[in-house]
Amino acid sequence: MLWRTLQQTDSYMDSEILAEESEKLKESEKERETEISRLFYVYREVFKTQIGREVIMDLLDKCGVFRTVMTGNSYTFLNEGRRQVGLYMLGFLDIPGFEPLNMNKKK
Repeated sequence: MLWRTLQQTDSYMDSEILAEESEKLKESEKERETEISRLFYVYREVFKTQIGREVIMDLLDKCGVFRTVMTGNSYTFLNEGRRQVGLYMLGFLDIPGFEPLNMNKKK
């Protein structure tokens, strides 16, 4: 009898813990969505200016987004890591009417 009562108590506590964890996960997901929305806004604001576009395009170029990362040696892994950072930034620049600067153009 005591064993059954302990099992029921454990089961109740487990469901409480699961409910709390589920609520924490929902809050965490909501916070992440809010942060992503904020980042989209920030990138758009930066990209509205010519200087902002030049800075972001320079960073994307330095990250190797617009060229191959293969070197035939271990630098390939370093280059791919840089490229991943650039692709992350590029993901926030999905803006209608976006026309990237021509980085090959001489100034």
